[in-house]
Amino acid sequence: MRQIFREFILVAMVLFFYSCPSPNYVPTEFQYSEYQCPEPIGVIVRENCRENVIKYQAEDVSASVKGSVTQVATAEGSYKNETKVLQEASEFMQFLKDQQTSLCNDYNTCKLTTQEYKERKDRINKTFTTIYALTKQIKVSDLDPEIKKDIMRKILATIDEYNKPLSKVENTSEKKIKFKAAPAKARDFPAQSEPVKQGLSENPYSQPVQNPSGNSGDDMSNSMDEAQKQMLQMQKKAIEIQKKAMEMQKGMENNADEGGEEY
Repeated sequence: MRQIFREFILVAMVLFFYSCPSPNYVPTEFQYSEYQCPEPIGVIVRENCRENVIKYQAEDVSASVKGSVTQVATAEGSYKNETKVLQEASEFMQFLKDQQTSLCNDYNTCKLTTQEYKERKDRINKTFTTIYALTKQIKVSDLDPEIKKDIMRKILATIDEYNKPLSKVENTSEKKIKFKAAPAKARDFPAQSEPVKQGLSENPYSQPVQNPSGNSGDDMSNSMDEAQKQMLQMQKKAIEIQKKAMEMQKGMENNADEGGEEY
């Protein structure tokens, strides 16, 4: 009989500890569950914007290509050397990372349909992969100067292509922000350990995509508050079960002391 009560107490304690949310607790509903947005958005499946984004931090590449004299002509008629091109590529990849985070937040707050979100996310990922691969190629030692120039042209062309307006007129939110290389003296690279703050990053290209619809994330905040209330209720129930179990065990032990153990 005592063994049964011990198992009962163990189950109650397990329920109690598992009902306590961790400091980094994020309700599952905000990661993978379906959510009904107002029309015409409809049903979406929210994503974890901290996890499902490009992992990249802009870097200062001037030291790695110091002394390079390779230059290519730009569409504006000017010339850019290898250091300048690689620096713009690094800043552009940081820009794409920040754009993807903004895009995810817009999707989770019902500003984009699932199809719009998928198309724009795929476009960002494809562009990032292309730029990243080209920057790796250009850093190969003893690379033929003509091949290096060709790679530099492809990097600049990829950036220009991404800045072109979308074919759909209604996609105004993405056309408002374009990548523009910062002047050399104005570049500011955040420390590796500092996370990029949404909409407040010191990086001049990390401002979030603005959407004219005006929808907010209040519904998500309310849902998170409700989830926390439910977790607190579960904790209280687990504590009550644990107290009852301890009282029952104490009563059984008292009976055993008075009349001897008969079980």
